[in-house]
Amino acid sequence: RRSAKAVSPVAVYLSGDDLLTAKAAATALGKIGNKAANDMLTAAYANASPDLQSTLTHARLACADQLLADGHKQLALAVYTELDSDTQPSQVRLAATRGRLRSQPNKKAQIVKSLLNQRYSQVRALGEILAGQSGVSMQGKAEAIPAKLKE
Repeated sequence: RRSAKAVSPVAVYLSGDDLLTAKAAATALGKIGNKAANDMLTAAYANASPDLQSTLTHARLACADQLLADGHKQLALAVYTELDSDTQPSQVRLAATRGRLRSQPNKKAQIVKSLLNQRYSQVRALGEILAGQSGVSMQGKAEAIPAKLKE
């Protein structure tokens, strides 16, 4: 129900001994999707088990998506940018990149260009798909992409 009043009571379960309960709490906070929920998810990550960290990361992505939908573009962008790092699995990086593109449509060319330079094949493939959707030939013309995407 996305109740802001539920954030603190639900967040208590992030540090409990029951992994399933902690995962459910993280998922609920991600769905609430406000700044307080994001702060709780971020704080819980540092001391969480690897099993819970994965759920916390996905909850943060869901939270950022909700923040963006609610008009909190800068906060959502900060979450997406933090999660788009070499320490994250490629599927998280892809989701974070998608969020960055949605929150910064005016920087689409720069983001796609950075994707094309990635060493991760899935992330690079996303850059190629986005470039192709923009009508850019991929035959050795990566430098032309930013200009074409501005059109």
